[in-house]
Amino acid sequence: MGNGTSSQPITVGDDTSGGNCKRTEKRLPWTKEEDLRLVSAWLNNSNDPIQSNYKKNEQYWKEVTAVYNSTTPKNRERLLKNML
Repeated sequence: MGNGTSSQPITVGDDTSGGNCKRTEKRLPWTKEEDLRLVSAWLNNSNDPIQSNYKKNEQYWKEVTAVYNSTTPKNRERLLKNML
């Protein structure tokens, strides 16, 4: 890069080969299965009758992210900023 900054690509899993191969992309598109897992994680946190109304935005989405990542292969996990 000629402007004095270095940009390294991030490595993410390739969902077409079961996660054995790697690819380098900055954006990891969502699959239909991932959309369903995200909605499920969101609903589980939203339906908590004791805690759901008292969580601040970032805390709420941290918990949604944790639930989502607990049901997702390591090479397809998302960061909090991907959920917002």
